[in-house]
Amino acid sequence: MTPRRRTGRPGSPWVPLAAGLALGALLFEAVLRLAGLNFPQFWRSDPVLGLGLRPGRAGWYVDEGRARVSINSDGFRDGERARAKPARGFRVLVLGDSFTEAVQVPLEDTFEKVAERALAECPALRGRPVEVLNWGVRGFGTVQELELLKLRGESFSPDVVVLAHYPETDLLDNEAALAAQSAAPLLAEKNGRLAFTAAADGARRTLEDSLRDDRPDGFLESLWTVRLVEAAASHWRRRAFWRTGAGNDPTRADYPARLVYKAPEDAAWRGAWTLQEDLLGLLRRETAASGARLLMLLVSSPVQVFADPARRESFAALWGVTDLNYPNKRLTEIARRLGFPVLDSVPLLDAEVARTKADVHGFANTDPGVGHWNAAGHRVVGRALAEKLCAMAGGR
Repeated sequence: MTPRRRTGRPGSPWVPLAAGLALGALLFEAVLRLAGLNFPQFWRSDPVLGLGLRPGRAGWYVDEGRARVSINSDGFRDGERARAKPARGFRVLVLGDSFTEAVQVPLEDTFEKVAERALAECPALRGRPVEVLNWGVRGFGTVQELELLKLRGESFSPDVVVLAHYPETDLLDNEAALAAQSAAPLLAEKNGRLAFTAAADGARRTLEDSLRDDRPDGFLESLWTVRLVEAAASHWRRRAFWRTGAGNDPTRADYPARLVYKAPEDAAWRGAWTLQEDLLGLLRRETAASGARLLMLLVSSPVQVFADPARRESFAALWGVTDLNYPNKRLTEIARRLGFPVLDSVPLLDAEVARTKADVHGFANTDPGVGHWNAAGHRVVGRALAEKLCAMAGGR
């Protein structure tokens, strides 16, 4: 006797659930693409400089602030720039880290663009094309900035090189005993001379080769072309970053930059300051060799310009700091000995904060007053930089 087939047996509930999730994901992906929303990974490892930006990448950055970001073909957060300087042109290269890169604000609000527009009114530059190029990359220290200038600076023929120096992290990034970024090339003293450490040895290609080599790195890399994955990763990074307060809470017991505000008390920090002076000397010579002048822009830290004075006092009391401007004063003195000018953003931003009672660091989607410059901070610094550059162009 042939057994009868059962009918009406319910199927696995996972099949329609999976189908529904897949359909929902496809619809969400379609909505993101139709709306033009994408949140790409702008950064990549670089065999020469440790880290770099991906040429041609464009999309939204919303982890801190909110801005549409485009990376040009040279690998910088800027518009396209011709390699050859325009006839009679005045060209400025700005080297720096994430404060210079400035993905937190729209490109037109960055201090480089503010300065470029303001320089159009400079009497000493009247009738001359003016360019202020943004060569900032997140995580860069003076070592990488020096190496970048050596590799590419001469071909862009700058008149002025601006080093946007952020004391809170630059001394840490340069010194091997303190650096948290092992991927970055570091310098150390070897046989009485500065040399790259082993972290920078091996297959060192030119930066031009690195820029041309933007091939996908396999399956994981291809995932970054999926808008849904980009959006999820961006949301996760933002939540994780601000939940932990990584690098932004100066009251943390392990806040490494607290020691920037004091005279060095151990060998590592003494070495960091010695190395910083050596690097600035090398940068001064490299700039002069390319026929340009060097200007150091000192980038403020949040604790130096908090709108609420009690927050500054609390930080100073917690860590026994007697002068929050100690690193700026010391760097200014180093620059004086080496023979190049300094523009210190701290007094300028302090005056702006006193006038407006508003923070110049921080955004609506971050903790108040911490992180990078907002549009107000960039505006103040950009105008002051234009004034300083105008004076330099006029021979002052």
